Amino acid sequence: MRYVIQVSKDKAGYIAMCREFPEFVATAADLEVLSRLAIKNLSSIIASYLASSHYVPESPVKDGSKYVWHPPISLRLKIAISNGIIEKGWTRDDFAEAMGLTPPSITNLFNIEISTRFSTIDKAFRVLGLYPRLEIIPMRNDLLAES
Repeated sequence: MRYVIQVSKDKAGYIAMCREFPEFVATAADLEVLSRLAIKNLSSIIASYLASSHYVPESPVKDGSKYVWHPPISLRLKIAISNGIIEKGWTRDDFAEAMGLTPPSITNLFNIEISTRFSTIDKAFRVLGLYPRLEIIPMRNDLLAES
């Protein structure tokens, strides 16, 4: 899972946008600051989608996409579980019951500030009948970078 960021330059500096999140915009005088701000803003938007049980879209990444953000693995897994619940037609309460967890525990599962045990994540995928595919790709760092 990764997100293509469109970056343009104007007189004041740089502006970043992402098609999958029309509400996202970041502006900064230089690319390094723009990278940090873009990641912070995208993370906040995704956190709000997860908290409100909204489907989190993905970017169709094409070879040659210049700026790409690769979210941390924990965030990618939480997105996949949340989207899996939606695709299955379940509510979060249905999912909590299937997991044998309380609704507050499920809320914590989708909070990006709270670490989730891998055993819980593994159980969530099994309950949803999903099998996560792990793709290992080289990258320079966790920041928005030219790919």
